[in-house]
Amino acid sequence: MLLAVFALAFLALQTCASRGDEISYEEAEAIARDQIDFEPEKVLVRGIQRGLDAQLYWAVSLSTQNAAGIREECATVLVNAETGETETEPC
Repeated sequence: MLLAVFALAFLALQTCASRGDEISYEEAEAIARDQIDFEPEKVLVRGIQRGLDAQLYWAVSLSTQNAAGIREECATVLVNAETGETETEPC
């Protein structure tokens, strides 16, 4: 039983790895920077899956801080890893 679970996990991993995503996380960051109107001091990029087909999106969080370390400007840009389409959400 445990062997079957490992085999299924391996197949799922191979399927996800073989998708050949067209947009790298570096490209997603550049695309996201073009979508905002401020110069971010902090950038965090993470991959998420959305939808029933588990399509990969890059969630790029961009922000600035004041002298006290409190976030002032912030936006999260979702970049579709296959098409490059974006959705921008304020924090």
